[in-house]
Formats: sequence, C-alpha cells, structure tokens
Amino acid sequence: MASSRSEACSDGVMAVIITRIVLELKAPAGASLHDLRTLLPHFLIDALSFQMSGASWNHHLLKVAKTISAGGQKKMIDHIYISVSDVEKSRKFYLEALKPLGWREFGAYDSRTGPEGVPDLYGLGDAHYMKNPGSGSSIWLRQRKKGETGLYVGIHADSTKEVEAAYAAALKAEGKDEGAPAERTYFARGYYAANIADFDGNHIEFVYKDF
Repeated sequence: MASSRSEACSDGVMAVIITRIVLELKAPAGASLHDLRTLLPHFLIDALSFQMSGASWNHHLLKVAKTISAGGQKKMIDHIYISVSDVEKSRKFYLEALKPLGWREFGAYDSRTGPEGVPDLYGLGDAHYMKNPGSGSSIWLRQRKKGETGLYVGIHADSTKEVEAAYAAALKAEGKDEGAPAERTYFARGYYAANIADFDGNHIEFVYKDF
C-alpha cells in the first residue's frame, strides 16, 4: 500500500511539473544577457524539479523491474535459516539438491563483522536472488546449538511501515521481542527488519529490502 501511494505521488509531481512548464514558460523579452538572466531562477527551479522527479522515477522503475524479474508475483518468504549439526555436509547436500531448481551458493556471513548473537551463516539463493538479492529468496545454514528448534523464517514486507506494523501486531499477540524495527546495516544498506519469537521458540523476521 505504501509503495503504491509513493508511486502515485511521484506520478502527480511529474504531472504538475510538466503542466507548470507548459503554462508558465515564457520567451525572454529580448535577446540581451539581462533579458535572459531574468529567466534564470525559473530555469533553476525547473531543472531541480526534473532532477528530483527523475530520481523518484528511477527508483520506481527499479521496483517495477524487480517485480517483472520475479515473474510478476509477490514473494512471501524472503529467507530461511536452517540450523544443522554439520554445516559442511549440509552445505553440499542443499547445494546439490537445489541446483536443478536454479539455486546456487553465493557466499557466507562472518559473525565477527556484526553484533553479538548473529552466527556464521552460509548462503544459497534462487535464480532471482542471484540476479538481485532484493528480489529473490535465500536459505542460510547455521550451526545448530543445543535446544534450538532449527526454524528461523524471514517474511517479506513491502515497506518499513509494514515491518513496523507486523512487529507491533506480533507483540500485541504476545510474541517475544527479539529486535525492534531498524536498519540492519551489518547485512546491507536498506535492509530494514524486526524480529519476534513465538511461544515455542521459533524465530520470525519481518524484512523490507530497499535495494
């Protein structure tokens, strides 16, 4: 909903700018430098407006391209953590099992580069993720710890507002807070997420990726 409103707003801004230029653009009174100088403020305002609208449209088109590349369908699952007893053995298993579906191994996350509590992670992504991490789904393997349920699911949101709304709703439903909404720059710029645990210790992340 929020992204649709943003796109509608950018369309409206562009329409207003074009209308203003068509209705208010006037020829200079003469050909002298002084006559041309009187139009300079209008020119600068219009140039700045076009620049801002261009940036907005570029962001909008990138989102459209991501939707098209994902087959025009909205994804629900962004990523899943799977806790395993033997990371290396499981890495080879999932890599071979998912290869026919277009999944590939793309790298690892080093726990030393982020906050305490985020473990080493080993990632595999689907075909869409390999083209653009913001549009596809991924699986992250992690070393299982004693007592873990093994389930960690990242659920896709369309905006930071949706992340905040889902987080608030989960807390109201008596979920356990595991991380308030914030940008997680240790993963990537534009990675905005919140974390909740259910009654059985399963972990849920609501995530919006602005990239």
